[in-house]
Amino acid sequence: MLSAFQMFQTLFQYDRQLISQGEYWRLVTCHFTHVSWMHLLLNGLGLSFLVGLFAHLHSGVYWLLSACFGVVFTSVCLFVFVPQLQVYVGLSGLLYAFLVVGLVEKSAKGRFTYRLALVAVLIKVVVDTWVLLPGSTALIVGGRVVAEAHFYGVLSGLCITFFGKLFDILPSPY
Repeated sequence: MLSAFQMFQTLFQYDRQLISQGEYWRLVTCHFTHVSWMHLLLNGLGLSFLVGLFAHLHSGVYWLLSACFGVVFTSVCLFVFVPQLQVYVGLSGLLYAFLVVGLVEKSAKGRFTYRLALVAVLIKVVVDTWVLLPGSTALIVGGRVVAEAHFYGVLSGLCITFFGKLFDILPSPY
């Protein structure tokens, strides 16, 4: 399915001008298309890694609803708070959301290494977003890395964790 989105990148990518003209589906579909096949491969590997690490923490419904929230939250934040961003593609915002959800869950169980990893992720995203250190990732994926998507992905993961627990909206196996 992801490769189908890849073949029609211009139809599915986040395009600020076209979204402003009513093509709102791009707020969702942009996360499932990529700059290059290498970008698609890296995001697919990242998703596989996170599924292997954290899928058991919640039900499939929880993760599906979390994905829906994370995708929309990230895109809307990009649209509202990053007006200079004209085009965006990639799954990394959602990957960061899932990473944060998993790390928070594991941290809550008293696992120090997961707490340390969570702090490291938060520091990395803040540094990438506001210090704008040049990285080699752009060379690998074939385009500019939108660090703001990572930041809003982290925020969506924190929201998912907070509201999921506060209101007990979604069942957890624990």
